[in-house]
Amino acid sequence: MSLLNRELINILQDDKSIKVIATVDEEGFPHVVQREDFKVLEDESIVFAEWRESSITNSNLVRAIWFGGRVALFVSNDENISYQIKGLPVRFDYVSPLYKEFYAVTRKKHGSDSDITGIWYIRPIEVRDENHKIRRKEEEIIHPYFRHLDRDSVWKGVKLH
Repeated sequence: MSLLNRELINILQDDKSIKVIATVDEEGFPHVVQREDFKVLEDESIVFAEWRESSITNSNLVRAIWFGGRVALFVSNDENISYQIKGLPVRFDYVSPLYKEFYAVTRKKHGSDSDITGIWYIRPIEVRDENHKIRRKEEEIIHPYFRHLDRDSVWKGVKLH
């Protein structure tokens, strides 16, 4: 079963969309950074470049791959369509043709002295549409009694300001 729909794949690969990856360190503290270069492969792996071997993100991903950790990706476009993807880092690559493709694109975008340390492959395990209306509807179904008081009928006609 496919986890990634066409809309999500388009947002992931759009140069103008916002792309974020969240990892955790050895103490469980989150580390969140923006990326520019997600690519979706035929097997639905999401691949992105890592610029520095010594980066916090790279260290956290190495730890995650060794100890079964997970990561979260977030993507959003200018139409307020957004998704969260939880996944497993499954591979780091620094020699394949795909790595060379990422390397060439990086040098073209950022200059001939730019490079990358490698590319990470993330296998999605859960996708969540973060659209406000969808989130609200789902939460109302799951938690029908969790309502903020100003939404309750008791407050109808009462001005809060």
